[in-house]
Amino acid sequence: MYRKAVSLGLLFGCLLATPAFAQQSNLPKIVKAATESAVQKNATTLIQPKMLRSWRTQALAEAKQGELLFRKLFTRVNQASKAHQLLNMASFRMYNPEYGLIPAMDQFWEELLGDLSIVYGGPVKFVETSHTHISHEIKISPTAHQKRLLQKEARLQYALKRWKEINASVQKTASAEEGSASLQQPAISQFLHKDYTGESAFGKALFLYASGKRDIIQTFTFMPELFPARTQGAEEMASLYREILAWAHGKGKFPFAVEPVAQMLGLDKYAEDGHGALYKNLDSSACHTLRAWGWTDADIRQFIKSYREHATQQYVSRVSLWNKRMAQRKAKDNWNAFWRPIVKKESAATNYLLPNQEKGL
Repeated sequence: MYRKAVSLGLLFGCLLATPAFAQQSNLPKIVKAATESAVQKNATTLIQPKMLRSWRTQALAEAKQGELLFRKLFTRVNQASKAHQLLNMASFRMYNPEYGLIPAMDQFWEELLGDLSIVYGGPVKFVETSHTHISHEIKISPTAHQKRLLQKEARLQYALKRWKEINASVQKTASAEEGSASLQQPAISQFLHKDYTGESAFGKALFLYASGKRDIIQTFTFMPELFPARTQGAEEMASLYREILAWAHGKGKFPFAVEPVAQMLGLDKYAEDGHGALYKNLDSSACHTLRAWGWTDADIRQFIKSYREHATQQYVSRVSLWNKRMAQRKAKDNWNAFWRPIVKKESAATNYLLPNQEKGL
């Protein structure tokens, strides 16, 4: 492929050196168009995956900043077989605001809830300045949003991996003293068994996720407080979240609802022939916006066709999405009300681990 590209470049260079030929054949325009097409294709196939990896790498590097200190302390505790201190470290990995599993889940869920707003309202937000009540429309950057979502996901996966490591070590090292030590820290000990020993449905949901029995989307959507397990509403909500994540990983289009896409394209304003013109041309700022969010020309044409034929069942409707969005927000509020007091209490009791690890145990 590289040799072909070099050969073509030399050939074009020789041809361009002949002014008469270049003028007669309109070659400069052809070369320019071919170059732009190659750059666009290259950006899609090479640069984008590199960007996705670099964003995740950056997030993981930040998550690992305190890792050497923690592992040094962890080794010392493990060698001394100090069960109570191992429980402290497990609590740190579960509840700490920067390194804990639950805060990482909170941040990731909050990002997905923000995605629901974009699904429902389109890629814009309205902001009021401090000196006026007039709202200003601000376009949401798909690249910036994709980056935040991938980084939150990477931090969550890292937190889960570290939690599983320390959980296995605690169970192995502290088993002999577990009975007496765990009485002192019930908030963390209930997650160190093969089965959840608490009574909270939120605790059960966390346990199922941390033990690998449910993935993160199932955790957010199949909690009893939100939907009865495996109901249609939960399945639809999970499917929507998975579409959002697929888009974030560059494997699909962002799943906008019907209304924002129709409004962006102005389909409700076009006459029938206007639809046809747009269908053929697809040259508008709205189409460019949709492409930036992963939509292909085929996706846009299919949407226009479905909209004209009133066959938009495959897209999320306004009412059903609104109900799901409100249910998810309520579930998140209940989740926060349960966990945040525990996180605050438990992280305060274990925050000395990293800052003071050099001072001894």
